[in-house]
Parts: sequence; structure tokens; C-alpha cells
Amino acid sequence: MRIGEVGVAKGMIVRVGQFCQGIVKKGDVVHVERWKWMDGLGWRSIAKIGDANLPCEETWRDGIKEGEIISEGGLDWPTLGYVSALVIALL
Repeated sequence: MRIGEVGVAKGMIVRVGQFCQGIVKKGDVVHVERWKWMDGLGWRSIAKIGDANLPCEETWRDGIKEGEIISEGGLDWPTLGYVSALVIALL
């Protein structure tokens, strides 16, 4: 997923294998999240900087489609693709 609303926010979330990482910049403030799949435990947040909620959990939801819009924290994140990795971004 990627967002890129001029003057509002810019960011991206990428999931590859057992890791998912997201970053968003709102003005001069940067927010980051990192998740990891842990056997027997499922997805767990392993790092967070800032207080924004990034829609990282959406990357492991069944049925997500390219072009789908995911709204979180007042931002719309369009999904860009899903092959072996899912990318959702603020353009």
C-alpha cells in the first residue's frame, strides 16, 4: 500500500514472507511499524515508532485485491499489487 497526498502524508507498507514493515511521514513527523510472523504465535508487532496506526494487518487478510482502498487513521491506502509480496502505499 502507498499513500501520497500532497502536503498531508506519504508512505508505504510492504509485506515479504514473514515480515511486514510500514512507514508514513505526516508533515515533519515519521511513523514506522514492523511485524513478524512467529510460529505458534501468529503476527506480532516487533517495533513501533510514532503513534500513527498503519494498516499493516491488512497485508495478511485473505481476499485483498490490487486497487482496493484501505482507510486507516484518516488516510486512504490503495493496494498496489500482490504477487509473493503485498505492497500498499500512499502515492
